[in-house]
Amino acid sequence: MSFKTRRRMSSKPAEPTRVADGVSHAPVLVTEQEVGFCTAAAIPLRPRKFTRRLIDAIRVVSAALHPPPAQRHYPQRFSYLEMLSRMLITVTRLRVTLSYAVMLVAVAMTLLILGPHVQDVVVRHMSTNLHNLRHGHLGTLVASAFVAAEGPIWVWLPGLVCLLALAELLWRSGCLIVTFTLGHIGATLIVAVELTAAIQFGWLPISVAHASDVGTSYGATAVLGALTAAIPPRWRPAWIGWWLAIGLLMVWLGDHFTNAGHFVALTLGMLLSMRFRSVVQWTRVRFALLAVGGAFGYLMLVNIGVSLVAAPLVGTLGALAAHWAVRRWRGRQLARSLAIAAEMAPEPARLDG
Repeated sequence: MSFKTRRRMSSKPAEPTRVADGVSHAPVLVTEQEVGFCTAAAIPLRPRKFTRRLIDAIRVVSAALHPPPAQRHYPQRFSYLEMLSRMLITVTRLRVTLSYAVMLVAVAMTLLILGPHVQDVVVRHMSTNLHNLRHGHLGTLVASAFVAAEGPIWVWLPGLVCLLALAELLWRSGCLIVTFTLGHIGATLIVAVELTAAIQFGWLPISVAHASDVGTSYGATAVLGALTAAIPPRWRPAWIGWWLAIGLLMVWLGDHFTNAGHFVALTLGMLLSMRFRSVVQWTRVRFALLAVGGAFGYLMLVNIGVSLVAAPLVGTLGALAAHWAVRRWRGRQLARSLAIAAEMAPEPARLDG
């Protein structure tokens, strides 16, 4: 073998020997980040200078000795501003209730200053009795709602304001005006028709046609009946049974036609409540308004000494009877629906043997 031949053979790369040890010899790829990290880890850190460390220590000590001033908070100022803004929002939402209350106070104070004689004349001319309506004094249908003859105004006005305010908070001002107007005018006209028929048949004396009939009771009773829509569905039958039973009791025991007017206005308000939306969430303020307004409505309906004892018992019986009747009716409806569903269900297929 010549020298050239040996040189060519030695220039060839030697083949790697394969070892069957179960380890893969695939090439491993190294990224640039790993190379940079390894290089940075291999380079030793430069020691920090003494002056730099001294400056950092001085900064830490100065920060500890002279902390930054604390931020000033004004919780009382913000709470007062928030309270004032809420009050203004509430006042704007209760504009009808507050305006009506102011007008009632203004009329009552004016009549008090002018004296009892002028008050009697105003009540006689503003009354919605048969005499005034027969002579075409239709303006009394509106004016009678602003003349109060139920005693001192400071006794019953807070209850009336709570009742009207609750309705206005629930359904806005328009619904309150519609409910109050329907109860006041509607009950007045229906009672007038009943009184006319009773006088014609001789059931009542002719002096009833000149009886005074002013005040806010018809409209307020209609608003009380309209609150049926705000009561949760579980307690709504008991609510209806309670007030209807008390209204019927007062019609039976009372000797004045205003009791019949209250019952008519209460029924109109309950019928109108079907057009209003139900309230899903009750707050503490709404509960308080309902409690005060409900107490005012109870004292407005129950105005006879004997009924003060009998009304709670009769109202409870009416609430229980209404609740039982609604439960029984719902049970029958459910049983009928299940029977219809069972009849309409397809029969299972029969397999021929």
